[in-house]
Amino acid sequence: MKFLKKIDSFYDRAMHFILPFLTIAITAMIFVMVICRYILHMNLGGAEELPTFLMIICVWIAAGAAARDGGHLKVTVLYSVIKSETVKKVMELIAHLLEAVVMWFYTYLAYEFVLKSYAKGQISAGLQFPMWWPQSFLLIGSFFMAVYFTVHLIQSIGGLKK
Repeated sequence: MKFLKKIDSFYDRAMHFILPFLTIAITAMIFVMVICRYILHMNLGGAEELPTFLMIICVWIAAGAAARDGGHLKVTVLYSVIKSETVKKVMELIAHLLEAVVMWFYTYLAYEFVLKSYAKGQISAGLQFPMWWPQSFLLIGSFFMAVYFTVHLIQSIGGLKK
């Protein structure tokens, strides 16, 4: 359990460092690209890809954090209609089970996707760098989402026993 807490702490610190930095970098890059394109009439080649890739990184890192904090969208209409706390806990358990199973399967698919991209040597069209770099954040984000959804599932099982 201490190992998971260390991983969670590392992920939290990395997320709080990386996300603000990348957001500022994306904003600065887009500003420079607008200046170059519309004022200086210069083409920056494939540099337009970079903010897109950085945004992908931001989204997948933040998705893991949202899973940890329970920040993903939830439909709570049934919870307001159902009065029995036991039924609500069972529904929550089923929802967490579905989340965990789907995310572990998705993590497996992301792993296969990144592995194939690496094996084929796919490169970006403009900047010519390996595509598995930005795609690996899809794997990292989905892995952390799967872990956190599994933690929620375990907590739901514990809550059902009470």
